[in-house]
Amino acid sequence: MLDRRSLVLAGLVLVLGRPVAAEDEVTEAKAFVHRTGEAILSVVNGDMSPGDKHQALARIVTDSVDVDGVARFALGRFWGLATAAQRETYLSLFRQYLVFNVTGRLSQYKGTTFKIGRAIPMNGNIAVTTTIYVPNNQPADLQWIVSLSSGTPKIVDLVAEGTSLRVTQRSDYASVITRNGGQDVQALLDAMRAQLTRMTSGGNG
Repeated sequence: MLDRRSLVLAGLVLVLGRPVAAEDEVTEAKAFVHRTGEAILSVVNGDMSPGDKHQALARIVTDSVDVDGVARFALGRFWGLATAAQRETYLSLFRQYLVFNVTGRLSQYKGTTFKIGRAIPMNGNIAVTTTIYVPNNQPADLQWIVSLSSGTPKIVDLVAEGTSLRVTQRSDYASVITRNGGQDVQALLDAMRAQLTRMTSGGNG
């Protein structure tokens, strides 16, 4: 039978332990998304040259996104089929693709603002909802999925109109590999190189 002291300690754990930790995580995730969003928009709406904007956004992406984690998720079961060299090449191409995908449409988002909405725990992460206001467009809701598992907040997914971007990427990559025999990721690497060439030369990818 528990004594009085044990009961008090158990009560403190229940009242002050998990709920406070969960609330702290939600608050931290919201603050992180706010800082990241402000940093992105300061570049988008700033007066830097396109090259300087690209470099600034590349730093933000590297600092705020779990790029390698997202890349591995996107490759899915095919990660296990890739050689060590192919994995290294894939991660490098994915990092470049992510940065160019963000920076390639900067002019379209000039004047954009955003508002932080609610944040809720979701599957071990925190989902932070924002409303994005792009000039001449209807407001759009975007969920930032933030992981705190490493001790530092990192974005692991974006959900737009109910669609997970990393799940969509995984489906697209699987389609490319499957169309080319389904046993080698080389076809995907070739397709990613070609896409990056189009993006860096001014195409839409």
